[in-house]
Amino acid sequence: MQKKMTVSTGKGSIDHLSKNSFKDQIKEYICTEISSGRLKANNKIPTQRTLAAMFDVSRKICEVAMHELELNNLIFRRPGKGSFVLENNSRKVLRVKSHTVAVSVPNINNDFFSSLVSLLEKELFNFGINTIVSRSVCSAGEGKKYIKMFKEKNVDGIIGFTLSSLVLDYAMGNDIPVINISPAHTPATNNIIIDLEKAGRLVTEHLIGLGHEKILCAGSFPVGNKNSIDPRFKAVIDVMKRSKLPAEDIIIPQSSRATINPDYEKWGYELAEKILARKEPFSAIVFYNDHRALGAMKAFQERGFKIPEDFSIAGFDNAPMSRVFYPSLTSVDFNIGHAVRKAVKYLLDKQEGQTIYLEPELIKRASTGRLKHK
Repeated sequence: MQKKMTVSTGKGSIDHLSKNSFKDQIKEYICTEISSGRLKANNKIPTQRTLAAMFDVSRKICEVAMHELELNNLIFRRPGKGSFVLENNSRKVLRVKSHTVAVSVPNINNDFFSSLVSLLEKELFNFGINTIVSRSVCSAGEGKKYIKMFKEKNVDGIIGFTLSSLVLDYAMGNDIPVINISPAHTPATNNIIIDLEKAGRLVTEHLIGLGHEKILCAGSFPVGNKNSIDPRFKAVIDVMKRSKLPAEDIIIPQSSRATINPDYEKWGYELAEKILARKEPFSAIVFYNDHRALGAMKAFQERGFKIPEDFSIAGFDNAPMSRVFYPSLTSVDFNIGHAVRKAVKYLLDKQEGQTIYLEPELIKRASTGRLKHK
């Protein structure tokens, strides 16, 4: 007969400020040891005496905690031998609330995403919930490390921007609520949709209303399929076509590829150089986001151009810098404050299958003006 192993686990401790009872904290500790793989099937659980010493609590508390884990079919007892991890329970580990939520965004250095994280942290903190932050755009190896962190922290939910399939599969496989903030709908989650097409229409209608007829779109990543156009730029083209304006070859992709730590201003600066090198007439440019637009404006100004006298510029995200740059940048605000409140409400109310669309708002500033000459 194979000898049962007693696995030496980490030192436990009681958090006296936690909302969880001592009993639940012991259950959470054992569940985390199981879900992380430190305690495997048929491994022996530390005895009640050992747990009582580890956590500095009475043996009675440990006895009740172990009994509840047994009722939940996570462990089993052998008379006179102790308690052991039940086989085939890796997908049904009892979820003891940790009051911790994972927030995942592509790049924390981006103003839009850093604002999203900050607002989520504040809103969750108001409900006594802690936050851990991860990147949703990362290598497969990093993604696995984040999954390991989610397991160790026993997160109660995940709120993220364009979550990877790796994270979504982990969440669904472990019955963890997910709120996905994204331009597109994701099945089996709560969705908060950023309406990029409407945002693109707002900007384009604004520029056409100012008399602009030669509008460029700048900053999307190069793609092999011409039909794979970013929704905001697709909307620009659609509005121009409906207005009987030239809409061929107006997208200027950036030369730099996507990276984990992007330099948006540098990309914008390079885009400005690329646009000027084309030597083709234009009167307005719509950039992929505000920071690309600000980098481009710097390049144009260094070369003696005046904005909006020579051409108008607009962006997306309504980043804080767009208000203080000279001239201030016309942009689209995606109302992320509303997204944050909805995301936390869905999480706390345990709502499933909800979808809402964020209403973008055009913020008119000094970087766009009426066309003075053609």
